[in-house]
Amino acid sequence: MFSHNEILTLLSNSDENPTVDHFAEMEILDFCQNGVSIYLDAARCIITLFLFGYADEDHCQYEGPLPHELSFKDDKVAVHNKIGIPTKSGIEKSTAAPYERYDFEHYWLHIQYSADCLAISMVTLMSPFELAKCDQDQPTLG
Repeated sequence: MFSHNEILTLLSNSDENPTVDHFAEMEILDFCQNGVSIYLDAARCIITLFLFGYADEDHCQYEGPLPHELSFKDDKVAVHNKIGIPTKSGIEKSTAAPYERYDFEHYWLHIQYSADCLAISMVTLMSPFELAKCDQDQPTLG
């Protein structure tokens, strides 16, 4: 997981002012040119960090380091070789994209794949404390 200092460095190195939006009790900082979205809770703590793998309609590809030495070029087999067997896997209802989630003690790592599972399309780091209530056979954010 990225440390607090690594996230601050990521943001301070950005030449982009984020688009700020609000949803429910969250603040969303979108760094579209840098391929990053950050969700903050009401206390302004980071609860979700989205790293976009390839340019979607709103975001360029994130070019920084990924956790666990992952690469957006990794297929599902490569991810399993690096991290092991996921805690949960499925298909996102909204996008029909395959995903896998790894539950670590202090964060959840959500990996969304291309439709053919030959590349990672998005990496999401989530706070398990905030999102545990979403884990009742429902797709997670990401």
